[in-house]
Order: sequence, then C-alpha cells, then structure tokens
Amino acid sequence: MARALSDVAAAAVAIIGAVAAYLATRSGGAKPLAGELGHATLTRAMQDIDIREQGKNDGPRVRQYLRQVGLGPGHPWCAAAVATWLHEAADVLGRPPPIEGSASSLTTREQLKTAGLWRPIATVRHSHVEPGSIIIWRRPKQGAWRGHIGLVRSWDAGGGTVTHISGNTGVAGDRVAVATTTLDDPNLLGIGVLV
Repeated sequence: MARALSDVAAAAVAIIGAVAAYLATRSGGAKPLAGELGHATLTRAMQDIDIREQGKNDGPRVRQYLRQVGLGPGHPWCAAAVATWLHEAADVLGRPPPIEGSASSLTTREQLKTAGLWRPIATVRHSHVEPGSIIIWRRPKQGAWRGHIGLVRSWDAGGGTVTHISGNTGVAGDRVAVATTTLDDPNLLGIGVLV
C-alpha cells in the first residue's frame, strides 16, 4: 500500500512538473516562484485532506506528523504536518528539503528566513502567492508565541483570497482541512516559497 501511494505521489509530481514547464513556456519562460518542491509538497498535503484525529491530537497519521518533529501524541500538529509533507515530497524528488521544519509555525518561519525563502506579508505581492507556498499566521488570542501554518492551494488575485490546506484545523480543530483567508488578514505573517 505504501509503495502504491509513493508511486501515485511520484506520478502526480511528474504531472505537476510538466504543467509548470508548459506554463513557463507560455509566459515567455518566466520561472514560477514556487517550484517543483512546492508543488510536490502541496500534492502530498492534498492526499491527507480530511485526515482526522482519533482522540485529542492523536491518531495514526497525526503520530507520523509529530514523530517527524520529535514529538509524541498530544501536541498541536499543524506545523508538524507541513514538515512531514515537505520531507515526504523531498524524498519523492530525491533531494533534501531546504528547511528541517518544526513543531512550531514560528520556528518554521525563522528557518524559512535563514534559508532566504521568507516573504513578510508587507512585501508579499500577488505573484508571491504560488500554490505550494507555506503560509503562516500568528494566533494572538492563544498567546503571542503561538501561530498557525498551512500550504497555499490556490489564490484569487482579484479578491485577494488564498485557499490553503492545514492540519489541526477545521470546525473542531481536529483534521487536515481546506480553508480560505485574505491577504489583508491582520494575523497573516507571510509566505515561505518552496523552490
């Protein structure tokens, strides 16, 4: 079963790469900001949509996410999910990820800054909002140190809205889900571009 999923993920990455290459030729050869790794990471995340907890911050896939960042069950896992998707995508592509990832969205942001992949919201233009980019918020209601993280699925340039996939979210905060936010959300910190 795992081999079959790996084969499907590899095929999806190849298709996405071919589409990106085609689109680059249609745009005069301009390279998209989010590259092959961003698209592969998004593909991996899309396969997990509607993964749900079994118990509080627990379950087979949630444990895999948390193990990726060195934690056991019972911890918030949105950043761990992104780190897992990133590592799985990098494995499919046969290359190391540009950042390690973390159990913390704000630590992930610092890793993206160090790697030169971070775009603060004040500098984000619509062209930076590419599918497969990492999107990070702060959550001031829960304390200044906490944040939330996901992957851009799509965006609407006219409306300034971003559709994203994230873990430890949804109505009950217990699943991988798709949601929409606006680029002018005051809690949005910025975008990490995976190339």
